[in-house]
Amino acid sequence: MKNPNGFGNVFKLSGKRRRPYVARVTIGWDSNTGKQLRHVVGYFATKQEALKALGSFEYNPKAIGFSKLKFKEISDKWLEEHSKNVSEKTVHSYKLIYRQYIQSLDSLIFTEIKLIDLQTHINKLGERVSTGTLKRVKSVLSMIYNWAIKNEIVEKNYAEFIEIGKHVAKVKRRVFTNEEIKILWANKGSDLADTILILIYTGMRVGEMTSLKKSDIYLDRMGIITGSKTEAGRDRFIPINENILPLIKKRMENPTEYFLVNNRKRPYSYQAYRKYFVNTLYRLQIENHTIHDCRHTTATLLSKMGANPTAIKNILGHSDYKITEKIYTHKDEEDLLKAINTMK
Repeated sequence: MKNPNGFGNVFKLSGKRRRPYVARVTIGWDSNTGKQLRHVVGYFATKQEALKALGSFEYNPKAIGFSKLKFKEISDKWLEEHSKNVSEKTVHSYKLIYRQYIQSLDSLIFTEIKLIDLQTHINKLGERVSTGTLKRVKSVLSMIYNWAIKNEIVEKNYAEFIEIGKHVAKVKRRVFTNEEIKILWANKGSDLADTILILIYTGMRVGEMTSLKKSDIYLDRMGIITGSKTEAGRDRFIPINENILPLIKKRMENPTEYFLVNNRKRPYSYQAYRKYFVNTLYRLQIENHTIHDCRHTTATLLSKMGANPTAIKNILGHSDYKITEKIYTHKDEEDLLKAINTMK
């Protein structure tokens, strides 16, 4: 039976295909040639599915313009608009999350992505990252989808339905030992050993250090203004330990805007810094650590030195000392306090 005028048409592609039925509508006419301008609504497994899609299709020029864009193109448009309302550091953190955990979706057609695709992606990530990281990935995905809904590209925010599951610790944290810290000091002028010491003695997150500008460092006040992850951590003052002051001054001599830059005078990406971090430890024959172990070492050292709990939570950027005490402080047979005091 022929479809009514303006309803569109369904036809079947030749060959063996998973979705051989094409639903197509006419959206206008070419003023020069007089030929129809057609829009493909989608590809379907059955004729009934294709007809149903035609029946629910509503012409929207703006949405059609986005219909074949890939995930990366949509996410770029979201970030371009969203970055106008948040800080530069927040934008930097979004970019880090995207590059590390979302980038593999880049080539997918955005409007064709279903919940099962996103859930499969999250499940694979869950094999190697923490629940907290998965929640941050879900949050970014949800913001991208909300932007797409606002612009009438899709109707549902599939990211909201992603299931994270209960918390499971993925990595056993290990503080740097007395001997390992001594090795770092002995090699402070090579590779990125000095930056590992700076992370240990400040408690900065790696993203905070890689996005740190020299203008955020106040040598006259012996402190650094940084922080982006939480409200408690934002714009916090981190005092500069006198042991690492020469390391910071040395980095400040670079004629660049950012504190830590690569050979091209640009800030390190997380992946690039992590590669050098791992290689540096390997070269120095230090047992493998995660970058976050530096932050755990900071909390442990401060705790063992008897620092005020309020000071510890403020340095680390936590809203509650219980968070610091539960997650970050590790009891160790090594007397790290003595090691810190004897280092020159």
